[in-house]
Amino acid sequence: MNYPPADPNQTTAEQLLATAKHHHEQGELQQATTLYEQLLTADPRNPELLHLSGLACLEQGDYTTAAKRISLATLRAPDHPVLITNLGLALLKQQRFAAAIERFQDAIRLQPDHGEAYFHWAHALLLQNKVEEAADRLREAIRQAPEYGPAYQLLATTLSTSAGLEFVVDYCQKMARHYGCEVPEPAQRVPQHTFFLRQTQALEQARQNNRVQETQACSGQQLCYYLGDPLPDAPANLVAIPMESSRFVAFFLSTRLSMPREIAFEATNSTERLIAHYIVIHLYNAWYKRLEASTQLAEQCQHNPPEFVPGQPWRVWVAASRTTTVLQYNARDLLEGFRQQGCEVKLLMEADDRELLDQYHAAQDRLAFKPHIILNLDHLYNDKLPANQFNVTWWQDPMPEIMAGNPLPWRQRDLIYSIDALLDRHLYQTGAPHVYRQSFCYDANLFQDRAGERRERVVIVASSYRHRMLARPEATAVLARLEAMFAAGEPLTDGELARLAARYNYPQDDIFWHLWHYVIRDQSVRWLCSLADRIEVEVYGRYWEEDPLVRPFFKGALPHGAAVAAVYNEARYALVSHPFDLQSQRLMEAAACGAIPIVYDCRYRAEPPHWDDHCLWYRTWAELAACLTQRPTVAPVTLCRGRSYADFAQKILREVERRLAAESGR
Repeated sequence: MNYPPADPNQTTAEQLLATAKHHHEQGELQQATTLYEQLLTADPRNPELLHLSGLACLEQGDYTTAAKRISLATLRAPDHPVLITNLGLALLKQQRFAAAIERFQDAIRLQPDHGEAYFHWAHALLLQNKVEEAADRLREAIRQAPEYGPAYQLLATTLSTSAGLEFVVDYCQKMARHYGCEVPEPAQRVPQHTFFLRQTQALEQARQNNRVQETQACSGQQLCYYLGDPLPDAPANLVAIPMESSRFVAFFLSTRLSMPREIAFEATNSTERLIAHYIVIHLYNAWYKRLEASTQLAEQCQHNPPEFVPGQPWRVWVAASRTTTVLQYNARDLLEGFRQQGCEVKLLMEADDRELLDQYHAAQDRLAFKPHIILNLDHLYNDKLPANQFNVTWWQDPMPEIMAGNPLPWRQRDLIYSIDALLDRHLYQTGAPHVYRQSFCYDANLFQDRAGERRERVVIVASSYRHRMLARPEATAVLARLEAMFAAGEPLTDGELARLAARYNYPQDDIFWHLWHYVIRDQSVRWLCSLADRIEVEVYGRYWEEDPLVRPFFKGALPHGAAVAAVYNEARYALVSHPFDLQSQRLMEAAACGAIPIVYDCRYRAEPPHWDDHCLWYRTWAELAACLTQRPTVAPVTLCRGRSYADFAQKILREVERRLAAESGR
């Protein structure tokens, strides 16, 4: 055992303590503990020895002994904040949360800028899932001890999933790196909405017209913020923010623009650190005030019910987001259906790709419009509504909100619609009192047969799911089995689905809702492209360029509406591939435009009607090839009857009238 050289001026006890500390610092905990024990035998009340011995026990996982030793040390040194903090840490390791937090508070009373005590206090709160309280403690730690890096690091981790606080996470990560914490840099720098410290830098970046990827399928123009006065002839994405505090906060409280996600500053520059801190504090204040205002506005909505006055039109309101690829059009088209029925309607949605609206704007808009009927697609959003307001939910996808199976707070005036029995089952598991059937709809004003010349062409308007599979390497084996089943034309029955889930130890819902959807969609399109020597093939949508077999036939994404209708009107056939639904929006739109639907044969699973004579059917490559020379015996356009958005709006209005009559005893 190598000991450090002895100091001739030290006593034997001092030499042993120096040696013990050396072992401790080197991580040689057993050797250090042996020497601490030897020293404590001679001096059992020494607070330094008790503390160091307790720390060694703590690092070796003996939390009980650690707490006892450090507690004894604090009795002899009651005004030492480091000892008290370490006692709290030992108690925390024993999951004695309340006692640990009391010690951290004691340490802070002795030393208000003791960042480590705040840090461990926050950690204790996080272990109890008290995220908001933990974030408050960490913010106080940064205020009191601005050079304590771990507080920044833990705050960044704590807020990493908090919507709207990306700017705090970015700032804290940069500060943590500056103060020596190991925080990895992003693997790839991508444009984000950014708050710049320099006007010139913000202008230079704004002129680049970068795009910010907001969802997988949606991007927006990068916004470049700066402190100062507006510039003449500035680009639309360059945003000047007043330097005065109240005006700064007021702007971000009410703006419809996307919030900054990053602060562009150099952490090594003390002046820039101060300015960045000023910006973050005021952005956070605005974010918090908006959160409070959202709650207050929602409560005002709850206490301002609409009046159902006979003879006056009902008001119908829906919020949609430009970041959705399909639902925004469903919401808009359904609202138009209500307008055609004589209702007053209001759509809340972003005006351009600089904007991103949230619950604050929704509550503000609802309060002003005071609707009789609210529409929600794929979400419930029924809290803080007036009791007499009708809330219509139309479920089209397996959303986590209903797939979890937890009880949901359904109201008496909630009207619940879903596209199929599979979603019905999950809705009933949440306590839904009654679920009405409503399949996908189509816009009858837009999707019509224009009776023009048709080319011998087959088209598909749909996106590839291939990119989703790249993130599922664990699904390789079960995916290979599904692809083999599809190639053989085998159906995926409930029994086979259960067997696959058991055999491959893979979630049954995931197999059905994700893997099987991918196989049906993408393999069908590959089959179609392999037949391009027999008929002209055109593929529209997203992500097909990643598939080398499909790429030569890929024509890009189509804007919803007229462009899709034009494609269907020019083609003889339209491919429709869905694993269980024969009432899809694309089927209705293609049929309404006079294209002949070639449909994956899922009649074994799909709800009726099955349109046996309205469509052509395939489940094998040979059957798909045969469809290209066939015609259905019944005109496909007839399957669209009663399935427009106006028809659905009329159905909802009839149900509202029925319920009002029943409640009044008429």
